[in-house]
Amino acid sequence: MFNTKKFKELRRKKNITVNDLAIEIGSTKSTVYHYQSGNMQPSQNFIDKISEYFEVPATDFITTVKENPYRDALVKELKSEVDFLKQMIGFLTDGKVKNVLAKFKGNLKTVILPYPALRIAR
Repeated sequence: MFNTKKFKELRRKKNITVNDLAIEIGSTKSTVYHYQSGNMQPSQNFIDKISEYFEVPATDFITTVKENPYRDALVKELKSEVDFLKQMIGFLTDGKVKNVLAKFKGNLKTVILPYPALRIAR
């Protein structure tokens, strides 16, 4: 899928109109507008021309899925949770705590209470 956001961003950054860009890359204003608005998907030839014009890799204009701010926020939250769990695993596999866990054979109430570090506020 064509990354219209990146295309608009680069065009505006370079301060070039849709019409002027069309002339520069040998296209029409209508075609450039339709690609930028997402009404049509561009050909590989068009992507190659704009990547050359903006001096960026063609892959910058290709996305595998539509952008979704809700999904992106969820991914960020999940990454944070994974980082927290990695910290906890690191702490729990520390030799001292590992021995305590083995001693209590999984009774976490008994283990967590004497170890305040296990009650990390998030």
